[in-house]
Amino acid sequence: MMPQSASSLFRSRGIATLLVCSVLSILVAACEGPAATSSVVAELTLVPTVPPSESVPDVAPEPTAEGVRLRSLRYNSLTPPPVAKEINGCRIEPDTQCPGADLANADLGAITAGGHHVARTAADLSGGNFRGANFEGAYMARAELAGADLSTANFRGTNLHQSSLFEANMSGADLTEADLSFADMDDAVTDGAIFCRTTMPDTSVNNSGCP
Repeated sequence: MMPQSASSLFRSRGIATLLVCSVLSILVAACEGPAATSSVVAELTLVPTVPPSESVPDVAPEPTAEGVRLRSLRYNSLTPPPVAKEINGCRIEPDTQCPGADLANADLGAITAGGHHVARTAADLSGGNFRGANFEGAYMARAELAGADLSTANFRGTNLHQSSLFEANMSGADLTEADLSFADMDDAVTDGAIFCRTTMPDTSVNNSGCP
């Protein structure tokens, strides 16, 4: 058997010291004969416990290139696409001239993705001419439409949540099932507009124009 001091050294020095001393013990045993070899083998079956004071601390692994790439892909997937600069020949900009334009199902509203607050600013169409335009089913949350000519336009099912319609001309517009919740409609002209299942700025439902 090995000296008691060597056995104590195994228990106090940890795994690295154990491996070094074990190799040395095997070499000595090879010189002393089979009996000593058996003794060493029996000794090696004892697995020393690393003292708590010498335990290996948890270390966070270094980020790999693949991990960084996947994280980047996840982040970018949350980034909303920008608002289109032009749709069916209509420039998406302030004071644009798009009477009768077809903007049905257009994506023109503000977007905040996930919990990461990756925001997209809504379209600014303030002062534009959209007389008789088709906005049916369009997403226009927080869109800027102040002072725009929206007369006789089709807003059936359009999301205008928190949009700015200040001083907009909406006379004769079809607002059936439109969402105007929390929109700014101060001084907006709505003479002859159709309100049917329309969510108003105060979140009430206006059915005054339903057949």
